[in-house]
Amino acid sequence: MGENLSLNYSGYTSVAFLDANVVLEGRTLQDQNWRHLDASGPILLLFVPQVLKEIDSKKRDGRLGKYAREFNRLIAPAASEQKVVRLVDSDPVVDVGLAITNRIEWEKLDNLDPDEPDARVVAQMLNERHTSRESRVFLSQDINPIAMASRHGFRVIRIGDDWLRPPEPSPDQKKINKLTHRVKELEATEPKLNVRVKFGSEQPLQHLFIKEPESSDKANLIRSIIADHPRAAQGRSGMYSLGLDFDSSYDHRYDNWRDAVVPRFADALAEDTSGMFAQTTISFEITNNAAVQAEGLVANVKVIGGTVSERWNVVPNYPRPPIPKNTMLSSLHHINTVGEIIAQNKIGRHEMHFDIQANDSSEFEVHCQDFRHGRAWSFDAILTVDHKREEDVTIVARMTASNMRGTREEVFKFRHEAVSEVFEAVYNVAEKRFLVERPMEDEINRSAQSHDYSRLNLVKYDKDE
Repeated sequence: MGENLSLNYSGYTSVAFLDANVVLEGRTLQDQNWRHLDASGPILLLFVPQVLKEIDSKKRDGRLGKYAREFNRLIAPAASEQKVVRLVDSDPVVDVGLAITNRIEWEKLDNLDPDEPDARVVAQMLNERHTSRESRVFLSQDINPIAMASRHGFRVIRIGDDWLRPPEPSPDQKKINKLTHRVKELEATEPKLNVRVKFGSEQPLQHLFIKEPESSDKANLIRSIIADHPRAAQGRSGMYSLGLDFDSSYDHRYDNWRDAVVPRFADALAEDTSGMFAQTTISFEITNNAAVQAEGLVANVKVIGGTVSERWNVVPNYPRPPIPKNTMLSSLHHINTVGEIIAQNKIGRHEMHFDIQANDSSEFEVHCQDFRHGRAWSFDAILTVDHKREEDVTIVARMTASNMRGTREEVFKFRHEAVSEVFEAVYNVAEKRFLVERPMEDEINRSAQSHDYSRLNLVKYDKDE
């Protein structure tokens, strides 16, 4: 078939010659906003032979191949039937066609190199047969062909980022995306464990650091405590006495209290009081927010720079002296009831239980056989800051389950600062009482009213207890 000599492009108000990168790197031609080129139209898009060759060479390219093949399918009727192809019906009308070029006389274009692809594009534009030179505009993303076209009198437009397709991921990024997708698939079959820690005090926690009292103050305190609590008198003991009102161990216990317990209390009072004031409430909450239960859940919590306990540590005003006890009643042993034995041994598979107790230690651990989805478990505890350290308290919570890959870890920080105070401003030796409100004062008052002291741990100074 010969050339269609009836081609008439005079009806187009704009004729745009497109570089290969507009097709290969840009969004589809149908999706471009051609009003930026000509608001009223109609517009004709032409492709010179060099551009067609460059696009066709990319048909087997791993990244660009599909775009080259799509373009070839679009332009095929224009090549086989030698007519334009309607690309956009209106607003404005846009047609696509092939540029018909004359034979290039390279000797007259001494500033263009026939071996350079960009130069061949410009030379073919200069020799296009059916459009007027004034209507032609060149569109490209690359600077080099734009500069060549501009030097030869063409109106040029460098396409912006809004013309381009979103950047495709690199091979490495594709691998990452594939792995990410796989991880999400796996996560859909795993529990989603979260832990939250809430501190009961604002940060930084300001706690008292009690300076050591004078030796004379310690001696006065020891004398005062012993003077206020002399040895108790007991009934007779002997061959003809039942001895029910006589405690043969009392004298030994009283001597130990007087000679060891009270001095030990006086020596440790400043240090223990500093620890008592370095306490605050803390709560832990573990949740499973997935649609899958956590099987064999293990949650381990480590405290660096402090300890955690279920109870407040309370320093007594002074250690109470021993009292004589009825030997018959004291010989009775506590026998576990059936209910207590069941409570100690039977743990439901959905119940959380302590494998490592939070007993004034730097670590605790809880287990649950089946921690259901949507479930939450909370634990209210007492955090004791190491008052000798200036660094933040660090809490590391690690959770895992038999049906979960890896370990979920959360790290929490708690800031604190010690405020030095003299001993006599905190404790009155003469009256043997604390002068400053203690952190657990409200808890002490509630316990006194309810007679429930389960949240309080009285610091003991008798090593035999």
